[in-house]
Amino acid sequence: MKFKRLVPIILSISMLLGGCSSFSSVQKDKVMVEKTNDNENEAKISKEEAKDIAVTYLKRCYDIKEDEEELKRLIKEVKFIKDAEETRDYMFGIESNGAWRIIWDKEENKDHSYSILIDAKNKKLLEIQNYVGVNTKGITNRKTIIDIKQAKQKAYNFVKDNELVGDINKLKLKLIYGKGIGKFVFLYNEEEYVFVDVDMTIDKVSRISRNIAPIYKCDDTNVNIKKEKAIEIALDGIEKYFNVKVDKDKLVEDISLYKEIEISDGTIRPASWNIYWRDLKLREEKNKQVGYSAYIDANTGELREVGAYNTDLNQKTSKISDEEMKQIALDFIEKNKFVSDIKDLKEPKIDRWKNYDQESGAVGFKHKDEMLWVYIDFTNKKVNHIGYGLR
Repeated sequence: MKFKRLVPIILSISMLLGGCSSFSSVQKDKVMVEKTNDNENEAKISKEEAKDIAVTYLKRCYDIKEDEEELKRLIKEVKFIKDAEETRDYMFGIESNGAWRIIWDKEENKDHSYSILIDAKNKKLLEIQNYVGVNTKGITNRKTIIDIKQAKQKAYNFVKDNELVGDINKLKLKLIYGKGIGKFVFLYNEEEYVFVDVDMTIDKVSRISRNIAPIYKCDDTNVNIKKEKAIEIALDGIEKYFNVKVDKDKLVEDISLYKEIEISDGTIRPASWNIYWRDLKLREEKNKQVGYSAYIDANTGELREVGAYNTDLNQKTSKISDEEMKQIALDFIEKNKFVSDIKDLKEPKIDRWKNYDQESGAVGFKHKDEMLWVYIDFTNKKVNHIGYGLR
C-alpha cells in the first residue's frame, strides 16, 4: 500500500490559509447575486438571518460608518457553501456543517472590501475579512509602521475585545509567520484554531478565521505509539541528527495526532504524531526562527521527518548551486546514516523558493517507492529538515 502524507496545518500555513478567498474584479454597479444551491435546505439558518449575523459581526469588529440596513443593502453576493474544501474542514477529515458566504466586494482596497463566512448550522463566525485600505500586492516591500510584537498584541486584543472566544485565558499562541502581514495562529481550548492576519503597513487586523481542530484531542487509545513515547522518539531523533538537546520546557509545544484517513486520490495517510517546539520569543524580539519538529508514524514508531531550524530572518542568504545543494544533502545523509545505503538514492530533484524574501531550497531523492527530501538553510548552508513525502 502506498502512503502519502497530508502536510500538517501548522507546518504548512500556505495550504492552511489557502489564500484569503482570493479577491477578483467585480463591477461596482453589479446588483446583489443570490446564488442558489441544491444543498441550501441543509442550512439551519436562512439566508436573511445569515446576512443579519454577518452585518452584526462587521459592525462589532470594525468602525463601520454605515448603519445595519445600509450595510445589508450594499451586499453584492450571498451563497451557500457545502463543499468541505471551501469551509476548510477537509484538512481534518471532518464533515462540514455548510456555511453562508456574504460578500460586499471581492476586490481588495475598495470602499467595502468585506467578506464574511457564517456556519450555517450554529451561526458561528468562521471568517471575517476587511480589506478596505489593504493592498497585498508587493506588501513585503512596503515599510511597516508596527513591529511583529505589536502586531501580535493587536491580534490578541482583537479576539478579546470582540469576544470571539468564550474564555480568552484559553487562547494560546502557537505560531507566528509572515512579512508585511503578520500572521498569528492561536489554539483555543485545545480544540479550535483561530487565525489572525494583521497588516503591519497600516496597523489593521485584515482577516480572522477559525476551524475546529480535532487533531489536538490526542486520543491515543487506538494507536500503538502513545504521546509520551512519541515525544521521546522526537527528542532522540533531533539529538541524533542535529546534535541538539531540546529544552522543551522553555519552548512553545505543539503536539497533534492525526488519525488515519483516506486522501482524495485514494492513498492512505497513516495515523501520525506531529510534534513541534518553537521559540516564539526570539521570533518577536530578534526576528529569528528557532524551533524543532518531528513527524512519527503513530503505529510503527518510525521517525518519518525530523528538523531543527535556527534562521536569522534579518540575514541575507548565500547563493548555492544545484550541485552544491546535492552535495550538502548527500553529505548529511551519509554522515548521519539516514538511509542504510546511500547508493539507493536516485533521481535527485532540486526545488527552490523564497521565504520572507530569503532564498530557500530542498533536494529530493527517490528512495525505493518514496521521495526523501532534504531542506537546506541558505543563510548557513546547513540542513535543517529531512524526511519523506514533504514536497
